[in-house]
Amino acid sequence: MERMNGEYRVHSDYFCIPSFQVPEDLNEWDKCPYCGLTPKVWEFNNGRWTACGCWNNEYVHFSVRAESVMSRMERRDTSILNHGHELRDNWNHWCRTGEMIFPVEPDDGRW
Repeated sequence: MERMNGEYRVHSDYFCIPSFQVPEDLNEWDKCPYCGLTPKVWEFNNGRWTACGCWNNEYVHFSVRAESVMSRMERRDTSILNHGHELRDNWNHWCRTGEMIFPVEPDDGRW
């Protein structure tokens, strides 16, 4: 097995908690440049995360993230409706460039 950035093992299948689901707009998501899978996603009040075939176990896996729905709502004092496609855009950007737009531990008040 290969290692992704020396941190995660690369697999040809998913191994994440059942909360991660196949996105409805799957054809708009790029494939991971390491494992070749399109991600499963988990969007909840306190986070928006991806999971692909780059993992060590069910709980330790590579993830591209986006600002949580509640964080966005608090910062912008807006509704959680129409919160955009930041997670998909962040995933696709990472696949194409290797750059994380939204860090795992942001320091600008977003969570």
